[in-house]
Amino acid sequence: MKYIYFFILILSFNSCKNNSEADNKLLEQIQDVWSTKMAVLDPVIYKFDQDSIYNNKGYYDGIYETYGIREHKKFIPTKFLGNSIKFNVKDSTVHYFDSISKPKPFFKILSINKEEMVIKYNNDSSLDTLGRRDNNTKTPLDYDQIIYTTSGCYGSCSIINIAIQKNGTIISANEAFNGKKGVFEGKLDKKFHQFLEQKINDAELLSLKDNYEEQITDQSEDLLLVIKKDKIIKSIRVYAYPMNPSYSSLELALTYSGSLMNNKKKYHESEYFPLLSLININGKQLSKAQTFLFWTELMKHPSNKISIKNQQTYKTEFYYYYFGEELGEINPCKLLSIKGNGQQFELTFENNQKHYYDLGYNFIQRYID
Repeated sequence: MKYIYFFILILSFNSCKNNSEADNKLLEQIQDVWSTKMAVLDPVIYKFDQDSIYNNKGYYDGIYETYGIREHKKFIPTKFLGNSIKFNVKDSTVHYFDSISKPKPFFKILSINKEEMVIKYNNDSSLDTLGRRDNNTKTPLDYDQIIYTTSGCYGSCSIINIAIQKNGTIISANEAFNGKKGVFEGKLDKKFHQFLEQKINDAELLSLKDNYEEQITDQSEDLLLVIKKDKIIKSIRVYAYPMNPSYSSLELALTYSGSLMNNKKKYHESEYFPLLSLININGKQLSKAQTFLFWTELMKHPSNKISIKNQQTYKTEFYYYYFGEELGEINPCKLLSIKGNGQQFELTFENNQKHYYDLGYNFIQRYID
């Protein structure tokens, strides 16, 4: 009888040894960068490096908020945890380690070759295919400021205006469906700022086209401006178009950025006219991104009452929002008129409140003409 037990023990040992060898081989095979092939509109990139998984979207603590009559739940980050976690492979399954170092099953590897890996996520019965990606180092983008705005959609798409300086200073106008509403300034969390810089470089913005659009309606218009030495060196418009994973992960990071700033405080909220107005200058209607850039420049250069020479009146266009007139915590004064000469401006708000600004340069010549 003891020989039978011994034989079973030997078989069990060999089985464990074979499983361990197979898992070690899988660990070697997955060492690279992979991206989801099936998720066209929400792609994810994983980088397996030794015992760490790097996720292009990052890992966050946060809360879920509910919006609209359909009670759509949206994740709102409260803390950036980094973009890597530890993992191992056991029984052909990738396990990741959470904050208490307890391994949790992530996905099972069903097959793998040089080009692709077929997996089944632990919490989903469907299969996914990851394709191996090029992992070349991207050239850092030389920029001073990035402006990013979204218009919302027929649903609960985030509606935001973001201005981020190279040093991590941020002005965030959170208008709807993205956590607490309001206009704030602050400094990006250091770890998240480094992550965002990586996303900016990975997206290779200067190599992209200026416009990406699908012929459908009720979608968000997303605009991005790259500014260097007081010039817009790149403008990108995306409307309902499935962008590549690198650009999509940058957009997500920019959307989250307003929730991940330090020393957060209110910023000129009563003067915040981009919420409801777009500006028409010399017959050209500014985009939401250009209007937000104009507003941020005005707020940096307030002035006492000035007599403006050669002034003209600029038209303001009402900007339609899907969330209607429920402005929530944002309660700006209504903008009645804008007068100016390109450098100096007089803004008249409701109740005849007049505010003056002197930029010290001609905004129209620098950013519009």
